[in-house]
Amino acid sequence: MSAVEHIETQLISPMHGVYFMQKDPVVSETLRAESLDLPFKVRIENRSLEPATGLPAWQRSDSGERYSSRLSLFERHRKHLLKVECQGSGTFEISDDCIAVDWLGGTNYPHYLQTLGLSVFLEKHGVPCVHGNTLDVGNNNAITLIAPSRGGKSTLSAALVQLGCTLLSDDMTAVHFPVDAEKDSLNSDESHGGAFPRVYPSNASLRLWPDAAAEFAGCVSGMPRVHQQFAKRTVRVCAVTPSTHQHVAVHNQARDQRPRALKALFFLDRIDEPTTVHVNRLSDRDAFIQLVKQGQLADAFTLLSPATTRAKTLANILSQVPAYRVRFTSGFQYLEKVCNTILDRINDPIAA
Repeated sequence: MSAVEHIETQLISPMHGVYFMQKDPVVSETLRAESLDLPFKVRIENRSLEPATGLPAWQRSDSGERYSSRLSLFERHRKHLLKVECQGSGTFEISDDCIAVDWLGGTNYPHYLQTLGLSVFLEKHGVPCVHGNTLDVGNNNAITLIAPSRGGKSTLSAALVQLGCTLLSDDMTAVHFPVDAEKDSLNSDESHGGAFPRVYPSNASLRLWPDAAAEFAGCVSGMPRVHQQFAKRTVRVCAVTPSTHQHVAVHNQARDQRPRALKALFFLDRIDEPTTVHVNRLSDRDAFIQLVKQGQLADAFTLLSPATTRAKTLANILSQVPAYRVRFTSGFQYLEKVCNTILDRINDPIAA
């Protein structure tokens, strides 16, 4: 059986602790949203938006041999407009309780909503979003792998899933805190010392380049492309049952929205030169700098919430969650060693 399931881009609800409501939700949908006990509910509306005019408050551009992309953020009457000009084009209008979508074409809007659009919404509500993959490592605990694009997050995540971890999110991670620490189900251990940072599942699929997809799937034929012009594929990696060595379906995150306690952050440093796997604990200062640098929206967060508030939130995360730098050699043959080193560090966080 293949180690992946082929999937198409679709809007999955909930994601990152956010439940998407229709414009006029039916009673059953409202009851389901309330039963999940998620931090946020937001309406999703597809409608025409007034075009953004004037200079954007923030803009980021990128280009390569076969692509160009530009993100522009506008402020409008307590709302924010995120204009996307990439392989997909359109605009998100984001308010405190609604995300309106005016999509022009190309790659479908859920691809951008689950990372960029939700990052704007969550950052407006004081939830920091970082460029990272998150996995459940057992016992209701999670780790986040943080790196820039092409830094090895997805490939390493696929290897960890095949060792028994559960993929929670790809490419973006939102770190939440509970409103009421005394009622926090993750805070039964007194050593937590208060509200414990947590993460919620998102779309449990990976975006892998063909060589990585072939390594974990055996064949890339028929896998949907992330973008029509790109070779990268969208796959759902499955775990391997140790006793039978057969591939089994990965846990359905859309049905299991329990928060997981964030136990560790791993900043990936993948190099081409041969080296042993090095895992070093970062100082709070260095970890703070890396978290700011790897924000999903770069420095656009300054437009969405007070910078001092966000800085305090990041400091609170690092006061309870250890951060490490992982240096390792690029290559599939090294992945198992890297995975085992990371998992060993979770079990023995005091190790130097």
